[in-house]
Amino acid sequence: PSTRPPDAQFGLPMGQEVRILVGGSRSLVDHAGKFWSADTWFAGGTAVKAAVQQIWRTQDPGFYRTSRQGQFRYDIPLKKGTYELRLHFAETIYGPDSAGTGGEGSRILDVRANGKALLSRFDVLADAGAGRTADVKVFPGIAPAADGLLHLEFSGEDGTQAILSAIEI
Repeated sequence: PSTRPPDAQFGLPMGQEVRILVGGSRSLVDHAGKFWSADTWFAGGTAVKAAVQQIWRTQDPGFYRTSRQGQFRYDIPLKKGTYELRLHFAETIYGPDSAGTGGEGSRILDVRANGKALLSRFDVLADAGAGRTADVKVFPGIAPAADGLLHLEFSGEDGTQAILSAIEI
């Protein structure tokens, strides 16, 4: 039974949680017992599996070992309602402890939801404070478009590729 008041308009509609392991080929259950599906509802980009083992600031480092990189989109079916969107990032290529050359400014990306900017000129490495470090951005008040889909677009700037590790709605 729900303890939520019947007139509550906040949070997820009951049973409408979506968790996607971006770039992941199989599903998993996290440390808290929540189910995460393999990558789905995407177009574009490339699934990438990182060689790094340790990801800081998370109890679920496996989330961040896979990602989708490039220019890509997700079109996620949702019931009508208002949601909280969580985007999970970790820079596994650039940074002092990683294989790639470059640091802050090596990957700049934009994120849009239903055509509206959520992140502009976002630098995962700078925001997280280090490479191989989990970084979660939270966006309340997200709703599906009129077609019943949440359209998420990820694009790199300055010749770089966007990166994303997980989506939680």
